[in-house]
Amino acid sequence: MKTIKVISPDSKVLIAECIKGSVNAVCINRCGSVDYQCSWWNGDSRNLAWVSSSEVRPDGSQPQTSIGFK
Repeated sequence: MKTIKVISPDSKVLIAECIKGSVNAVCINRCGSVDYQCSWWNGDSRNLAWVSSSEVRPDGSQPQTSIGFK
């Protein structure tokens, strides 16, 4: 069984190494790549965007979740 490790929704993350945000949703694409819908605050404005897994990392010791496929 193939497994993919993902950052769980509602986890705190760092986006592009410097922006503190949180994961709202996870998208596993057909090819097996993972994108995250993240939100963050910029002053008084809340931003929301889909971000590639290469640009996101957990902020702290929050565990990742393994998802399995047959």
